[in-house]
Amino acid sequence: LAREALVESREKQFFLFLAYNAPHSPLQGKLVHLPLLTRIQGEAKKLYASMVTAVDDGVGEVVQTLGELQLQNKTLVIFISDNGPALTNFRGMPDDWPRDEILGSTGGLAGAKGTFYEGGIRVPFIFKWPGAWPRRIAYDAPITTLDLFPTLLAIAKAPEVAEGITLHGADLSGSIFSMSAMATSSSPPPPRNLLWYAGSAGAVMRDDYKLIFENYSLVRLYNVADDPAESVDLAATEPDLAQQLWRVVEEWRLEIPPPIQPRERYKDFALVAWWDRPVEWSSWPGAGGPGKLPAT
Repeated sequence: LAREALVESREKQFFLFLAYNAPHSPLQGKLVHLPLLTRIQGEAKKLYASMVTAVDDGVGEVVQTLGELQLQNKTLVIFISDNGPALTNFRGMPDDWPRDEILGSTGGLAGAKGTFYEGGIRVPFIFKWPGAWPRRIAYDAPITTLDLFPTLLAIAKAPEVAEGITLHGADLSGSIFSMSAMATSSSPPPPRNLLWYAGSAGAVMRDDYKLIFENYSLVRLYNVADDPAESVDLAATEPDLAQQLWRVVEEWRLEIPPPIQPRERYKDFALVAWWDRPVEWSSWPGAGGPGKLPAT
């Protein structure tokens, strides 16, 4: 459908938002990928790798279509993930599958999906626009998906947002377009606070320092530039800085309205399947017990 939309829109301006569910639970894969996954150990990791491969194939088809339509030089493609890799703690997993096994890699960063350590929130964020940026550019400053909307508005020269609407992200277009064709890095945006929040836990980051809190009280402070693995807690040695960042969190919480609909607990049900043999974990009669991969 994405390729068809590109073909239909090739003579006019377009915006395509392609949101993949994968890689995500329920863990599902393609049997055609199995020959590519023989070096990967563990059923969960193989299924996860199959889903990543499927996303890679799909994104490749989109990029290929842009090339075939000769649109690649005037189309901005953005590739981003919403969080780091998950752990094998899904409800309904077979009893003999390992728990706390990371599905993917954080490159040595602490944490995983669902945490506010770098391994949970530092993700791929790739801009591809050959017509505007012929060389690979590294943007070193922290950015967030909230920056996408104001940045795209500026690039598209769209009208300003209506009065009374506040955009919490930053327009990065000035920093990006200030780079010459031979530049290898860009100037960062002005200092600002970046916040993450879920339930009673979250994090706030300013410059190189990030404060992580849990249950509104447990506080850790890290310098993620000097210590990207977040192995040295600075809260005790930098109490004033920790308190400053904590005040940012408290002030921000006062501005946020309560959720319209509280998030409900997921039911104790999960599905694992190769796509041409869908089966429930609780009923797979595979060799060696429920949840095993079919023999190849």
